[in-house]
Amino acid sequence: MFPEALYDAVRRVEGILRTKPEAGAAPSHQMVFTPPDGESELMCLDVPEILPIPDQGKIIMLHEYEVMVTSSRTIYARDEKTGQVKVFTVVRVTAVE
Repeated sequence: MFPEALYDAVRRVEGILRTKPEAGAAPSHQMVFTPPDGESELMCLDVPEILPIPDQGKIIMLHEYEVMVTSSRTIYARDEKTGQVKVFTVVRVTAVE
């Protein structure tokens, strides 16, 4: 898709979905951690705010276990009915030896 067509598509969807969020509707964020193959889920966090997205190469702790972030991908969207901002992030990690 050419850049202008992509930008127009995003604007079109935003125009359809954008509604005034309900009073006090905080954004929500779901962050899923997966191993390198991405085939399973190690941990899933659902929070009523925005979590910081860990940088590639950073060593983080999942529960008490050290892992290194190999990549992350974030999707920003809106709830069709409420207009609430929704953020979805997949973080791939690898074991630290």
